[in-house]
Amino acid sequence: MIPLRFHNEQDGTVLKNRFTFACRQTATLLCGYCLCFVGCNQSDSPPLQMPPPTMTVSQPVRKQIVEWDAYTGRLEAIEFVEIRARVSGYLQSVHFDEGQMVAKDDVLFVIDPRPFEAEFNGANASLKQSESRVEQSKAQLEEAKAQKLQTDARLKLAESQAKRARSLNAQKALSAEDLEQREAELLQAKADVEASLAGISSAEAAITTAVAAVEAARAGIETAKLNLDYTQINAPVTGRISREYVNEGNLVSGGTATSTLLTTITSVEPIYCTFDANEQEVLKYTRLALDGKRESSRVAKNPVYLGLAGRLHVKSCGKQHFEQVFVVEGC
Repeated sequence: MIPLRFHNEQDGTVLKNRFTFACRQTATLLCGYCLCFVGCNQSDSPPLQMPPPTMTVSQPVRKQIVEWDAYTGRLEAIEFVEIRARVSGYLQSVHFDEGQMVAKDDVLFVIDPRPFEAEFNGANASLKQSESRVEQSKAQLEEAKAQKLQTDARLKLAESQAKRARSLNAQKALSAEDLEQREAELLQAKADVEASLAGISSAEAAITTAVAAVEAARAGIETAKLNLDYTQINAPVTGRISREYVNEGNLVSGGTATSTLLTTITSVEPIYCTFDANEQEVLKYTRLALDGKRESSRVAKNPVYLGLAGRLHVKSCGKQHFEQVFVVEGC
């Protein structure tokens, strides 16, 4: 116990304050003793044992890994086709929507076919006319041959009569005037034979000309048919088509180097992806091939995976071609 003394030098209020202060100090000391006592009692107890930590042990895995290199590439279409007209005419109709996928041989444009239909019909008429001329020339040839037989017979008769007239004239049994007549008939017979030969040659030439006209007419039909077919413009490849550069009703020119551009088609599958590799990386793969750790790109088409920017989870696979080119195909 700590003795407490109070002084009466001041009034009761002061004494009361001093008493309160002394009581607070006493309470503080008592609390301190209690804490020391408790601390001494805890130091005598054994320390707490922590449980051992849990550890997971895995066996090492040995396997062959594949080394991949990442590059930034450029996509290039294998086929890019400009659609141009092969014949000139007015555009009649358009059969696609901008940006749609079109298949090979799909109808894209139609040019007014009426002028080409008339040309095709005219070529057919020319063919029939030429074939008729061939038959007519053949008939003329047969007629010329028949006339040749007649002239040959008259020539033989004229020769026989002229020979007999010469013999009679030598015997003074035939006058000179009769001999001259027989000689004139012989000359006329020979001229008729020459004329029949010329007729045969003319008929044969007419046949040759008519046959050539038939071939020309057939060629004209083929040309007219091609031009008529060209009025329908089809897709030459499968791919995505762009917009129409010419609207319906406009005149388009075709068949020349400056033909009207109608639209374009870009193939989308497969596609090329080109990328650049530095010399060090190329030499690395060359050394691996020489060491037998991988096949050479000149021999094998190594797998390549392609992912678009922002869509890396969507990948396409392909095969590498020599000269740093690979084709991305459907997997």
